[in-house]
Amino acid sequence: MRQFNTRLSQLLVDGADDVKFTAHNVVSACKQQKTGKAVGADNVAMEALIFGSVKLYVHISLLFSLCGRHGHVPDSLTNHSWFHWLKTKPGIYQI
Repeated sequence: MRQFNTRLSQLLVDGADDVKFTAHNVVSACKQQKTGKAVGADNVAMEALIFGSVKLYVHISLLFSLCGRHGHVPDSLTNHSWFHWLKTKPGIYQI
């Protein structure tokens, strides 16, 4: 949590309450993700974000900045499912 707060304070613009995400922030976050994951509810593979173009990163940063500025995240961006996997034996998983 401390690391999150530190990064969030770095994104604050001139001490204002506006949060500004840059394309560099988005590129940095995308490059840290792992490949080979299952797609989510939006059917977007992580590889599409990791190997995306500059235009994609700019548009994502604009979207996140607008969400931060207006204090609202669209419902379509909050759809997610959690599955708890239980490992019973090496290589065998159950839901």
